[in-house]
Amino acid sequence: MAVSSTSPVKTRHPDASLDGKVVLPGDERFDQARRAWNLAVDQRPAAVVFPESAADVAAVVGYAAGRGLRVAAQGTGHNAGPLGPLTDTVLLRTEKMRGIRIDPQARTARVQAGVVWLDVVQAVARHGLAALAGSSPDVGVVGYTLGGGLSFLGRKYGLAASNVRAIDVVTADGRLVRADRDQLPSEAIDAFIQAVGPGAAFPLLSAELRHLGGELGRARPGHGSLAAIDAQYVLYAVGMTPVPELVDTVTAQVETVKGTLAPWAAKQMYLNFAETQHPAAPFWTEQAYQRLRRIKADVDPGNLIRSNHPIPPAR
Repeated sequence: MAVSSTSPVKTRHPDASLDGKVVLPGDERFDQARRAWNLAVDQRPAAVVFPESAADVAAVVGYAAGRGLRVAAQGTGHNAGPLGPLTDTVLLRTEKMRGIRIDPQARTARVQAGVVWLDVVQAVARHGLAALAGSSPDVGVVGYTLGGGLSFLGRKYGLAASNVRAIDVVTADGRLVRADRDQLPSEAIDAFIQAVGPGAAFPLLSAELRHLGGELGRARPGHGSLAAIDAQYVLYAVGMTPVPELVDTVTAQVETVKGTLAPWAAKQMYLNFAETQHPAAPFWTEQAYQRLRRIKADVDPGNLIRSNHPIPPAR
């Protein structure tokens, strides 16, 4: 039987423990450190920190809280656009946390927060296994899974988030929480649910219409906050803007594609494909959304942790 627990991670001297891992504006490393995957997103945080362990992550939380700043975790920065200005925020970049452990008998993979899907696909292939990876090899496992996780194998095996066995979470007060499906304290259950809970006429635009259905539309016991996707297709459109003058043109092209399909649009939206700021409610059912709001109020009442599509705490 797995053991679940919460434990304080000591951050008595957060500055010392993060020595060499904090990059501030003015540092010659800052422009590279703050760069998102989408170079059109100009992130300018108060600081960038590169943790190498869960204890480091807890230290970053203490570092930020002690300076009146917020924290935004980021692996690859694929969905950085909706975050908005980061002047009051420490950007926690997990790219140095790349550990992977494969158990071929149990058919499980344990990955650290900065692992990308290519790492996992190659690791499990050595054992004749396949992972519920998405279509891009450089997308981070954590961000992809937090949004649900649409794999090409998903119609048979469901959302990636519904196949998660356990997670380790650092909460806003710096505690490390282990959450699994076998035996969970109530706060670990909440932490678990919250986490697992791109035409000819448009030369600058690529659109993908992916067929859903199958297991993606069926809720499983122990699912995350996104239980299933109540739609038959998902649309993703992306445009290239090599120069600023093309932004308006590409934006108009995207809106035309969306408008064309609007009569058939589902009420639900898919979190990982939402690259612009949008209210969070349509990403989940009303019941799941309200529970996430209550969880936010319980585990992060001071709204220290930022996300690209924030959930307002319940009042």
